[in-house]
Amino acid sequence: MHFGMDLSLGTSFARPRGPEVLTNGSFDSGTGWSLPTGGTITGGQLVFTSVAAFDAATQLGLTFDVGAVYEVIFDIASITSGTVRTGFSGGTPQISSTFSTAGLKVFDLTAATGNDRVFINSTGTVTAAFNSISVRKKLY
Repeated sequence: MHFGMDLSLGTSFARPRGPEVLTNGSFDSGTGWSLPTGGTITGGQLVFTSVAAFDAATQLGLTFDVGAVYEVIFDIASITSGTVRTGFSGGTPQISSTFSTAGLKVFDLTAATGNDRVFINSTGTVTAAFNSISVRKKLY
């Protein structure tokens, strides 16, 4: 089996990933998410309107393999004020960098003991919209 890029052909191949950890990471409905005051899911987006510092949209009851690396793909549609971050919590938190600009953010987080939820939160009062978030275990 070949994974990676064949430079002679310029063809890329997907790296193996496990199944999606989240339910409704595309925000097609409110299913699966606990929302903060000022948070709504509408039109296929999670929207934060003046969400207070450290309030979070959270998905609970997840299962992570301790020590495994997970790829997070976080699509931020807009941030008009403040900054946001995402990560795993319950147990030892695993937290992304803070983001203040829109765009696709791709990064890895390593699951720690007790992690059983994914959060999206603000680090100060924030107004922002999110298109999607995906969390999948890397299998290589």
